[in-house]
Amino acid sequence: MGISYYSIFQYDNDGICISFPDLPECLSCAWSDEDAKKMAQEALELYIEDTPYERLPKPSCSSQIILKESQKLILITTNKLG
Repeated sequence: MGISYYSIFQYDNDGICISFPDLPECLSCAWSDEDAKKMAQEALELYIEDTPYERLPKPSCSSQIILKESQKLILITTNKLG
């Protein structure tokens, strides 16, 4: 059984900042979209590794997340659960 959360890629001059609206403490960064997707998945897996499944927040729908001009919404999925 897998779990998916939306991540926000914030594009800045110094790279891509990665955050998860439902998991405020889960953050990462990268230089390219390809690396950002890998880093986002790794960050998500590390975050949920120590969190029991029952304590994970319910993932938001994409329509609930408001983006700024320099942001992109990416769905990150993992099969690793804590």
